[in-house]
Amino acid sequence: MKKQYIATAVLVIVSLVYFLGIHAEEPRSALSAATTTASSLPAATAPTPAATTPGTATMPLPVSTPKPETSPPVATSPATTPSPQAISTPTSATPLPSSTGTFPATAPTTTLPPPKSSVAPVAPARSATAAPITPATANLGDVSGTYDVHGEEALNKEGYQGIATVTKNGDVYAVLYKDEEATVHGVGLVDGITFSVAYVSEGTPAVLVLKSMSDGTLRGPWAYRGENVPSSELWQRR
Repeated sequence: MKKQYIATAVLVIVSLVYFLGIHAEEPRSALSAATTTASSLPAATAPTPAATTPGTATMPLPVSTPKPETSPPVATSPATTPSPQAISTPTSATPLPSSTGTFPATAPTTTLPPPKSSVAPVAPARSATAAPITPATANLGDVSGTYDVHGEEALNKEGYQGIATVTKNGDVYAVLYKDEEATVHGVGLVDGITFSVAYVSEGTPAVLVLKSMSDGTLRGPWAYRGENVPSSELWQRR
């Protein structure tokens, strides 16, 4: 009985080995078939070296390289640049016939100068503000002569006009003043740019102090005895 089991086991093992051997041969057959198919491909895919004998030099087979296809050149005409003679220039208009001769189609134009303005140029306007009048720097010198007098009284703000006549007597001046209401006599002295006059009007003594100004006039205050606000006068030499 034991021998029968052993024989059965051996038979099973042999069967397995045979079965495994058959399946192992199938991949080899597939690999051999693939190798045979690859060897049967044309030589263009992979060039096969020629059989050589020992000691003989082998020449490589020429491999043909396909030339790229090129299209034939297209004939093009060279660009032509018109010569200066070929450029046509406008011709002058044909003269029109007339009974007295020929005249050009277009009359010549004459450029006239711009008309002169008849308006004289306007001089720039002077400033409305007059230059300030300041005392003169030079001494008066001889003040004899006739003067137009313009004054204003400080108390009543009334203006008046008169004529003053100055006569030189050595270093002293005699003064005669006249207006529509009165005639006044006085005496005057010059000191630098100042001409001082003392006089009596209607029994009341008064004093006038004139200074030489930059505009050539004599200007200054005057007052009666007892007044606390001086009046003013302007003398303009005739």
